[in-house]
Parts: sequence; C-alpha cells; structure tokens
Amino acid sequence: MAKKIVKKSPPSKVAKKSQPIRQVPSPAGFDLCPIGIAYWERIAPQLVEINLLTELHLETFAELCRTYGEYRTLTKWLIEDPSRATFTSESGYESESPQVRMREKALTTLQKLWPKFGLHPFSLAQMRKHGGIPSNKGAAIQAFAHRKYDR
Repeated sequence: MAKKIVKKSPPSKVAKKSQPIRQVPSPAGFDLCPIGIAYWERIAPQLVEINLLTELHLETFAELCRTYGEYRTLTKWLIEDPSRATFTSESGYESESPQVRMREKALTTLQKLWPKFGLHPFSLAQMRKHGGIPSNKGAAIQAFAHRKYDR
C-alpha cells in the first residue's frame, strides 16, 4: 500500500499572520473616509494593546471602520435636517428616504462586526471568559490585597 504524501504550507507563514500585531497598523491603503480613519486611529491601538488584532483581521477591521464612517456620515446628514428621513413621491405618497435605509443597514453591519473585535460589552466578557483576551482581574485582586494586608 502506497503512502500518500500531503504537502502542507509552511506553518510559519500562517502562524505569523495569526499572531497579534505588535505595532498599530496604518489605515493607509484601506480606502477609508476621514471618519473611518479617525475610528481606526482610536480603536486600533486598543485592539493591539489587548492582543486582539492580527494581520488576518485587518481587512475585516477596515470594513468595520468603513461602515462606521458611512453610519456616522448618514447620521449627521439626518441630524442636520430630520425632515430628510422621508420624502413625498410624485404620486403623493410619503416614503422613507434611501439614506435612512442605508443608515440602518450600516448599523446592522456594525452590530455584527463590533462583537468580533470585543467592541460590545457582552462579547468582550465572552472573549475574556474563553481566554481570548487577558483579564485585568488579577491586577485588581493584587491591588486590593496590597491595600488590605500591606499596612
């Protein structure tokens, strides 16, 4: 019986891409609007700090930032003039504007993407529970013990 040889890709390449990123990556090259770039610059350092962002996740994170920019832009557009939420068609019927539907779709997408990066309280708790994110409970317990017993 002949032995079947299965070639595998080198684990170092795959393993490297799945390792947490140590430096905050630049949003350049991801086609983000200014709001999306600002969101990237605010959130990416936090994700790097808790070892949650990897090279494999960058495109998904960029999509999160892109969608956040779209959501915030449409929200500002609606806040500027709330009457924009509806329009009257040529036949006289009042309808919801397409921008409102786009905003709701963006929010739905955000609600699906936020938990993937622990950007929702429940998802962050679940990630900590399953060992995906280091918890700072040990530091809090140590600080309490030092205050209580090291007097």
